[in-house]
Amino acid sequence: MKLRIYFLIFIAALFLHLPTWKMLIAVGGYYAFEQIDLWRDRKLLDRLWEEEVSWEPDPDDPTHELLGGLTRVRLHGDQQIVVNRIGDLLRLYRR
Repeated sequence: MKLRIYFLIFIAALFLHLPTWKMLIAVGGYYAFEQIDLWRDRKLLDRLWEEEVSWEPDPDDPTHELLGGLTRVRLHGDQQIVVNRIGDLLRLYRR
């Protein structure tokens, strides 16, 4: 949880002289939407992971992989390391 936003909601409620129940509604609403966002992110990552692991080696050409009617080149060694590092950097940038 991001405690900063809860602190800001509390401070805003104090300055606006809101009753406690209204502050609790704001905190509960924020918490609910935060959980929905996390659930959607996990669902998206699970779907992307399933798509990534479902590629199968091409029986005719071992340097390629197949998924349905699509074909891609299979990465080896140093190429996989570079792609993974770039992926990690993109994930960090997204946050």
